[in-house]
Amino acid sequence: MDNIKGKNVLVTGGSRGLGLYIARWLAREGVNLALTARSEDALGETVLECTRLGAKAIAYPADITDQASRETLVEQVISDFGSIDILVNNAGVEWVAEFASIEPDDIQAMVMTNLLSPMMLTRLVLPGMLKQGSGHILN
Repeated sequence: MDNIKGKNVLVTGGSRGLGLYIARWLAREGVNLALTARSEDALGETVLECTRLGAKAIAYPADITDQASRETLVEQVISDFGSIDILVNNAGVEWVAEFASIEPDDIQAMVMTNLLSPMMLTRLVLPGMLKQGSGHILN
């Protein structure tokens, strides 16, 4: 990825933490940003900041653990930007505790958010990248 200026980038978990830093860096590189996260307010703040840095940035509040939400997200981003050139699977959750004390539902949520959802989102984005003959996926 020598020059990414003008590329269309979808970043999951784009509202805070590492996602915020990734979005800022990408905005400075001149990409078009599609930012998604569950926290709509924080996502809006990130979009505002990236816009101030000169990027075209649009918020797509969504829960990537839900298949229908993933499908709608990809459709909306492609409709708004024309393509997805780079997918940054950044969204993630963690519980800092002794493993034996983590509830089974929390373990399932962690695996869904951190592993299965990025795989399923990649599966939705990959056909477009293959058709255009280019693309990058970062996990």
